[in-house]
Amino acid sequence: MMRALTAGDWITGLSEDSLAVKAREAQEERFYGMAPAHLQPEAVHAAKEIFQVYRRAIDTLPPRCREAFALHVFEELSNAEIASRMGVSLSMIEKYLARGKATCKLCRARLES
Repeated sequence: MMRALTAGDWITGLSEDSLAVKAREAQEERFYGMAPAHLQPEAVHAAKEIFQVYRRAIDTLPPRCREAFALHVFEELSNAEIASRMGVSLSMIEKYLARGKATCKLCRARLES
């Protein structure tokens, strides 16, 4: 048969739980305190949010414009390579990239305000 918990048992249990939580928090603080600033949880979370804002902005571009912009930014292709791959003029690629850059510039201005 189990003994009924007393108020003292309950308070002791809370104290032990509280100490365990504080120890875990101190351990996390020491770990994250050693990490570079850009790897701190708050910085990582903020970077993910900013990435999502830019991603949504880029997703608003027309499909061909978005494709050209992605090839330029992520695959680092030259304007001529993008024009050849997409089968459009160099002039059109320049317009697509200007629109993509303008969209990102507007996005940055909104984030900074």
